[in-house]
Amino acid sequence: MTVNIHLLTADSGTGASCIYPLLGCAQRPKWKFVGTDIDERSLHYARGNVAYNDLKSRIRLMRSAPDGELIPLNGLGLE
Repeated sequence: MTVNIHLLTADSGTGASCIYPLLGCAQRPKWKFVGTDIDERSLHYARGNVAYNDLKSRIRLMRSAPDGELIPLNGLGLE
């Protein structure tokens, strides 16, 4: 049985490899991800990995603050 649903998933502390969003998108064509990290250098490399895999339309990366929300929902435009 194949289940193919739309899903928005969050990865807090996505890191330079951005591996969970990349794997999730590779396995599930209707999934989208938001990845956050506090380290701008890690996000720089993560953005490169997302672009290299042509997933910019499905993976959004955001910087989060060490003392802030893990997933800054206000930055996503969600309620």
